[in-house]
Parts: sequence; C-alpha cells; structure tokens
Amino acid sequence: MYYLMLIYTFLLSLKTSWTYNNFTFLSYQKDLRIHYLIWITIMSCFLLYKIYKLIKKITYITFHNQVMICFSFLSMLIGSYLPYDPNHENIISILHIILSSLGALSLLIIIQILIYRIILVDLIFYKKMTMIYRSLILMLGMFIIMFGSINSIVELFFTFTVLISLNEIEKYFK
Repeated sequence: MYYLMLIYTFLLSLKTSWTYNNFTFLSYQKDLRIHYLIWITIMSCFLLYKIYKLIKKITYITFHNQVMICFSFLSMLIGSYLPYDPNHENIISILHIILSSLGALSLLIIIQILIYRIILVDLIFYKKMTMIYRSLILMLGMFIIMFGSINSIVELFFTFTVLISLNEIEKYFK
C-alpha cells in the first residue's frame, strides 16, 4: 500500500511544474482541486492509521502521543482544505501554509519518536533506521535550501521519506 500511495502522489505531481509549484497549485485549479482533496484525505487517513497501528504494535501510546498524532492529522487536513490564493495574501492562505507546515513537521517528529521507541525492542534495527531517517531528513533539508522554497520536488521527497520510513518499520515488525 505504501508504494501505491507513492505512485499516486507521483502521478498527481505530474500535473504541476516540479520546480516552480507545489501541490497547493493543484488546489486552486478548478479541474484538479477534487484530485488534490482526495489525495490529501486518503494520504492523511492512511498515515493516521499506519502510525497509530505501528506505535501500538511496537510500544505503548501515551496521551501526548495521541494528541500529537491527532494534531498532525487534523492540521494536515484542515490546512489542505483551506483555499490558497497565490495572488493575494489573506489570512486563509496564511493559515493554509501554517497548518500544512505544522502537520508535516509534526509527522516527522512522530516518526522520530517511533524510531526512538524501537531502541527498547531492537538496538541494531534502531541504529539502521536512525541512519536511514537522518539521511533522508538531511536530504530533505538540502532540497529546501537548494530550491529556496517548498516545491513539488521537496513535497515528493517528503512523501517518499515518510512512506519509506514507515514501510521499513512495518516490514521489520511483521
């Protein structure tokens, strides 16, 4: 399912310019908005389910974990559903950017917490996942610095980072 989500994201990204626009570009085009909303809804629900399932399988879920997971899920959804207008700086567009960014950052933090909890179960796999995840995050940061903005390449790599990390953890704990 992870690969299917990655392929769907890739195919959707072909509708925009990878270096100049991000996925939000799809949301303010009338014929592509429904595809964008379906994509973000499916992706958010899928990640919510997988993260909750993995944390529960590997370790325990604290109240703070539940709050962070719900916050990430809701901020990604609400931020993405808010209309974005590239020509006008209004409060709705700013909220779209802030909520979407907070959702993405909290998702990366949740995955890092999940990886840290693996140390209690298997030290060797923890070291492997830590090395992979840190490398992916470093490359993500380098893309952001190189392009100077969040474009489709950065969003594709972010999606790749999240899905591949969760896939590796899930494969190991099957």
